[in-house]
Amino acid sequence: MKDLMGERDVPGNPHLDEDDMIQFYRQFLSSELRITSLINRASAGGASFSSQLVYRGYMDDKSNTDNAWVDAEIWNFHFNRTDTFDQKIVEGEKRWREVSVLMQLDSSQLHHVLEVAKMHSSKA
Repeated sequence: MKDLMGERDVPGNPHLDEDDMIQFYRQFLSSELRITSLINRASAGGASFSSQLVYRGYMDDKSNTDNAWVDAEIWNFHFNRTDTFDQKIVEGEKRWREVSVLMQLDSSQLHHVLEVAKMHSSKA
């Protein structure tokens, strides 16, 4: 299926549910942790991986107009042990970043990121 901008072919269903999102990020567990995670699926990976939908809805954005606006889902995926994200996703902009008030995000985005950091007792 082509995305709306015609940039590239996008495989699969564009309407993913919460289980699909959790499964996608679960793949970044190291192999031995992934097996444990699948066995302990009810808790989304036990002690090695946790997931939570933090926010779903309207988001302030400079590109919003009267007839078009940004709706977003903000997820918290937390890996308590080694993950393989950086090895599997090698594009420069898609990497784990340290949470800081100096991050270059819109104020509403930064607010949500800092709220999630507080959940993990971060001193951002």
